[in-house]
Amino acid sequence: MVARGSMVAMAVLLGCGGTDPDEMDEGGVPAACDVDRSPFLEADCLTALRDGCRAQPTADECAARAEIAFDDGGYVVRCGWATVVRFGDASTCAMPVVEGRCEAGLVQEGGGDPCEGEPTLDSAWFVDVAAQELIDMTTALDGPLGPWSAVDAEPGMSGVCAENVQPPAPALCECAAAACTVQ
Repeated sequence: MVARGSMVAMAVLLGCGGTDPDEMDEGGVPAACDVDRSPFLEADCLTALRDGCRAQPTADECAARAEIAFDDGGYVVRCGWATVVRFGDASTCAMPVVEGRCEAGLVQEGGGDPCEGEPTLDSAWFVDVAAQELIDMTTALDGPLGPWSAVDAEPGMSGVCAENVQPPAPALCECAAAACTVQ
C-alpha cells in the first residue's frame, strides 16, 4: 500500500520485541531486527515487533513497553492499544466481534477517529485481509505494523479504508460503518 505504507515506513517500534528474553538484546530489540537500518526492510523484524506487542495482554502493559528507534531515529516504533473488529461473515458484515489488542505502530503526529467525518490516511480503518479485521489505532501511531508493512510484501495482505489509495481499499472496508456501530 503506497499511501499509508509509506507513512508507516517513516517510524519504527521500540520495545515491542519478542517475549522470549533470549530472542532480544538488553534494550528489548528483537534478534530479527537491526536498529541501524529501517525495520521495513525485514519482514522478520516487523513480525517480531508485532508479536512482541501482541503479547501484552492489557492496555497498561502495552503502554509500558519502551520505544525502539531504528536508522538513527528515522523510525520510532512503539506499542499502542487498538480497537479490533473481526467479522464472522465479512460478505454481509455480520457477527462482528470487538476486542482491544496491543499493536506495533510508528510514532507520528495526528491520528483520528475513523468513525468521525471522512476517513483520511491518518484516521482510516486498517484492514488485515487474512484475519478479516478492521483495526483502529487512533493514538499517535501509524499502524499496525507486521510483515505486510515490509518493502517487498505481497500486495493485498492489508490496506486502509480511505479513498484514492494504492492499492485500492480492500472489500472489507464495506463493513466500516458496521464496525463504527459496534465499537
